[in-house]
Amino acid sequence: EHDVTAVPVVDGSGRPVGVVSEGDLLRKSSGQADPSGLLPVPHLEAWERAKAQGAKAEELMSAPAVCARPEWTVVEAARVMTDGNIKRLPVVDETDKLVGIISRGDLLRVFLRHDDAIRDEIERDLLRRTLRLAPSAVTVDVREGEVTLDGSVEARSLVPV
Repeated sequence: EHDVTAVPVVDGSGRPVGVVSEGDLLRKSSGQADPSGLLPVPHLEAWERAKAQGAKAEELMSAPAVCARPEWTVVEAARVMTDGNIKRLPVVDETDKLVGIISRGDLLRVFLRHDDAIRDEIERDLLRRTLRLAPSAVTVDVREGEVTLDGSVEARSLVPV
């Protein structure tokens, strides 16, 4: 109903100890004998067989939980996920208690913004705050995520001559 593909498993203090994912549940299903007897039971490594026979979250989960912090950037989270071949990260606060979860889809949504949101960010953060330009100095056009800037500004240098 909510398109959840994994859930963190926490200890009695609310600290993540692992994650049960679709992959963990599929491993459990694939490790079962085919009711029709037509398909052979796949060969599983000992650790896969133990997981496939598990009935509790602690037996099925991938552990230990690799976690992110709320202040991490998209780049930091993506790097940890890529380096560890991890599809989602529980997010923990300064006491290591679970406060959320971030998935690969969450990271990709950063890039799937509406053109108006992209234009507003460029005008506000880049032109006004960073470059300190008047809104009329540069026109920002965004179409299907592609940005075009048009205008001219006075060339200035902060380096003493």
